[in-house]
Amino acid sequence: PKSGPERPPRCALYRHCGATCALALEAWTLARGVAPVRLDPAHRAWLEREHERFARRLVRLRGRCHTDGAGEGPAETPDADAAEMACSLAALLRPAELRLASLNPG
Repeated sequence: PKSGPERPPRCALYRHCGATCALALEAWTLARGVAPVRLDPAHRAWLEREHERFARRLVRLRGRCHTDGAGEGPAETPDADAAEMACSLAALLRPAELRLASLNPG
């Protein structure tokens, strides 16, 4: 195997239990030059949708926490790592949303 981290990275989606996901494991195996995991196309599509949904939720949560009355409601305020990730994700998601809006005006 190639040099690199001994273990695959933990996935933010599964942060609550300190786990990784099959997509992160796949990327890690490819980077290490070892046999990759094999994902069923339907499972891959589901995981990709779940990651996108998680990213959008984190960005929305960050936005709500920066408005008046933040902290009111059931959502947990993101910690520093989650807030930093939300900022990066917002920059990635915003151009895609603008492209979609231009394709579907009104």
